[in-house]
Amino acid sequence: MLNIVTGSHIWVEDKDLSWVDGEVFRIDGQNAHVRTTKGKAVCVALLLKSVTNPF
Repeated sequence: MLNIVTGSHIWVEDKDLSWVDGEVFRIDGQNAHVRTTKGKAVCVALLLKSVTNPF
């Protein structure tokens, strides 16, 4: 079980960089609002992806 809370540091997908790190600043149901180290705010679903089969 993974516990992501406000302040968690996570990786999010980025169309240009593939992955970028960021910090969760708000949880809204099953979505996390993340501010990346590049300064961009994004909203991502809190779903785990398989490393071996991400699709």
